[in-house]
Amino acid sequence: MYANFNWDVFFTLLKKKQIIPVIGNDLILIKTGKDISLKLTEHITNQLAKNLKLEHNNLSLQQFISKYQNSTMVKSLIKHIYNEIDINNIDFTPLRKLAEITDFDTFLTLNFDGFFEDALKSIRKQQNIHVINMGLESDRNNTAKGIEDALVFNIFGSIRSQHFAKTESDFLEYTFSLHNDKYENKLLSEKTKGKSFLFLGNDLPNWIVPTFMRSITNEPFENAESIKFIAENEKDTVNNYFQFMNNYQIEYYRSQNNYKSNSLSFIDELYEKWTQFNSKQSLNFYNRSVFINAAPQNLSEMTQLYDVLRRNGIEVFYNPKIHENPYLFSKEVENQIKRASVFISLVSKESLSSEKEYAFHKELNIAKMRHSWFHDSSEDSFIEVYFVGENELENTVIPDFLKTFSIKRFNPDLIVENVLIVLSNGFFLC
Repeated sequence: MYANFNWDVFFTLLKKKQIIPVIGNDLILIKTGKDISLKLTEHITNQLAKNLKLEHNNLSLQQFISKYQNSTMVKSLIKHIYNEIDINNIDFTPLRKLAEITDFDTFLTLNFDGFFEDALKSIRKQQNIHVINMGLESDRNNTAKGIEDALVFNIFGSIRSQHFAKTESDFLEYTFSLHNDKYENKLLSEKTKGKSFLFLGNDLPNWIVPTFMRSITNEPFENAESIKFIAENEKDTVNNYFQFMNNYQIEYYRSQNNYKSNSLSFIDELYEKWTQFNSKQSLNFYNRSVFINAAPQNLSEMTQLYDVLRRNGIEVFYNPKIHENPYLFSKEVENQIKRASVFISLVSKESLSSEKEYAFHKELNIAKMRHSWFHDSSEDSFIEVYFVGENELENTVIPDFLKTFSIKRFNPDLIVENVLIVLSNGFFLC
């Protein structure tokens, strides 16, 4: 059952964006002292027992609520305790590492706290993050549009939306509701169809895990086409759950150092391998090329720069449709921006002030997204900004993002000189 984890298969699927993380509450940790952390659910259970003067008896939060919900106001105190948590005591490290792995764009979380979505928004500042709160009733406020979106599905609801699973019985009802004909379920099915799943620290009751996995993956365990990758903390390997799961082809991760924190160890190892993999692949992935970003008003300058760069043996790309229609954009253009060694943006007073220049702004946004994911500052970016116009720079409204760069005056000879230095040094700003 605990054979060596197949990292080759995992990374093959990961680079194709074919893996969806399912995040459990073993990853949501609250610091209670030096080098001491508790799961958030354990902290809430402790506080409930303390406030209500009840026996804890090592019950899980769901078991504790079920035991005392008919005789106390236990449910009504959960949000009060949650609101009293000092955000500085939350250990965001594993959540941020997951957020930085840009090959993940759809996330499922079994937690009600919303801390993962906070981590995602803090890391991917240039990306639209949409949060879908699943529930027993359909929520028509749930919307998600845009090709740059990242999606977070709160499978068991959210405390921030008032409705979330509080007991093991609720877990079952929420799982069962995934089969209802609701907008959220259709979106979930659309985003997860044909994908494999990475179950991380999913501290669900053992009896419900197979049912939950069956509902999420939407395929039988027998002859399943998708792979289930599992990194969860050590459990009793002789119980019925393990006996059942042992019959199927599942990739289990087991830490070499600490079996009781498999999920956190997995994230650390994944993050390290992913970082190393990207650094090794960058020279192969990024072209020794330049992409020119320009609006129709600056076509003459773009053509001039294009000709000069080509005469110096530099491969150059731009949006060929810009001559026809400022709204036209293609996937090929997006791919060239993501793989270019240098992105040159020719900005002008007209191009920055005109919302009609859709393709121009779209190209700039894609470059901005790549910059935000792989660069720490404007000094190490692959983006170069040049202003077209004689005396208009001081009177032009410059977007905040562009202000972080040193905006130079348009000068084809100096641009070529800089590009040649970058390419000849083999220094890929990526």
